[in-house]
Amino acid sequence: MLLVSLALVYPLSRSITRPIEQLTAAAEAFGKGHLSARSGVQSEDEVGRLARSFDEMAARIQAARKAEKELLANVSHELRTPLARIHVALELIQAQDEDVRRRLAVVGEELDELERLIADVLTTSRLELAQAPLQRGAVSAARLVEKGKQRVLALEPERPSETNVQPGLTVLADEALLARALDNVLDNARKYGGGPHTPIKVDARRDGGEAVLGVSDAGAGIPAGELERIFDPFYRGSTARARESGFGLGLALARRIVEAHGGTIRATNVDGGGACIEMRLPLFEELSSVAA
Repeated sequence: MLLVSLALVYPLSRSITRPIEQLTAAAEAFGKGHLSARSGVQSEDEVGRLARSFDEMAARIQAARKAEKELLANVSHELRTPLARIHVALELIQAQDEDVRRRLAVVGEELDELERLIADVLTTSRLELAQAPLQRGAVSAARLVEKGKQRVLALEPERPSETNVQPGLTVLADEALLARALDNVLDNARKYGGGPHTPIKVDARRDGGEAVLGVSDAGAGIPAGELERIFDPFYRGSTARARESGFGLGLALARRIVEAHGGTIRATNVDGGGACIEMRLPLFEELSSVAA
């Protein structure tokens, strides 16, 4: 009789608990940021009605977030045209007074910073909206690192730098986006990695089935409680100097780009002082063999 009772009760109990488990799993996923999570429960009882209410609420929130991102992307795109016109106007101004020229140079620097912010916002929005599909190809790590140094570290030519790139290292990636991520990491090291005479090290190596791009500085390092938060949008660490420009989007965009490539990014402190940010990406040969 006991075995018969168990055989009859177990399916009934599972039919009750399974929808609750599905709803719980969907709620946990939604809370972690997976806005497409739905319970999928179709029963007509109280649990089913609760699950449908949750699914409808999640759909409305997802639609609202998408509309916000589309608006942000459109506004960012439209702002680029007037900024370009202001740049042209500044270039056409031929000031004779040294003080005026100096003030115009400051305005030009602020415009450059604003353009970088808009570009970061636009790229982030397009990635989140899946409007910028990755154009993957074989990217030489040596070429990527060298171009990054020319674009970013050239802003402080007196700063010493050291490069160590494993020969023949190649990543399958969208070169423009990955270059943007590396530029943002290099710029972060340039701004917060100590004074203009402290060295910056860039290395690229193979580690198992991954390519590792690392940027190390000799600054004050990152407080342990901020090692993960520095990748949050608009977050600026407690060690960020007030005189440094920036809006806290550079590393957030770098993480978004790396994750879009199926990789990971992390920050650690270096023994003896300074911080290191590493981007881990699948190797070109590894992804090529999978695709084959």
